[in-house]
Amino acid sequence: QLLHHRYCPKQSFWGCRFVGVLLGNRQLLSSVIHRLWDLFHNQAASLSAVHILGLAAFMVHLHASMAVSPLVQLLPPMQIQAVPLADALSAAVLCNTRTNMIFSVRLCVAAVCYGLCRGDSVSPQQQQDYIPNSLYKKLLYLIPRLCPEARINSDCVCPDGQQENSPTTPWSSITDDKNNWMKDVLHLWRHAAFQQLEQMPQYQ
Repeated sequence: QLLHHRYCPKQSFWGCRFVGVLLGNRQLLSSVIHRLWDLFHNQAASLSAVHILGLAAFMVHLHASMAVSPLVQLLPPMQIQAVPLADALSAAVLCNTRTNMIFSVRLCVAAVCYGLCRGDSVSPQQQQDYIPNSLYKKLLYLIPRLCPEARINSDCVCPDGQQENSPTTPWSSITDDKNNWMKDVLHLWRHAAFQQLEQMPQYQ
């Protein structure tokens, strides 16, 4: 269904409804969170692009529901304090090998692209409700390490010939089958909306 909403995922309500059902059944919610934790740890490399898009959207909807969601207590020494659900899943996304780093950057790029599109009609302050800062910060760490081109001045031309002010939105770029993950990463990295987030304290 996400691919059917390539140009406007904010018209898709499946994520809100699914998260609403989970929040109404804490046992089911716990089972899903534990399954995703195991999936990210042990099967991340086997996930397809469609799987990654769906998981990213799910994490955005969890983040958007943070005000009515329970907190999760991670085992020490990962976190002493309980954390929101999206942050708990973000902690399960490993960056200890190149394979895991590539999965992590693809998931985080998809989540931030989805969040930017979901929140494109609200103020920058409200937009944070759709973009988990834990995933954004992973991108600030991973992208310069995985993509040497990202270290070049942002006003340069992207590999596909599009400049930073291209009318192509991050979401339409990431759902374009003709693009690869590196192009999606660079397109988001050089996008004005992504760069503006870094000016907000919670995304630094």
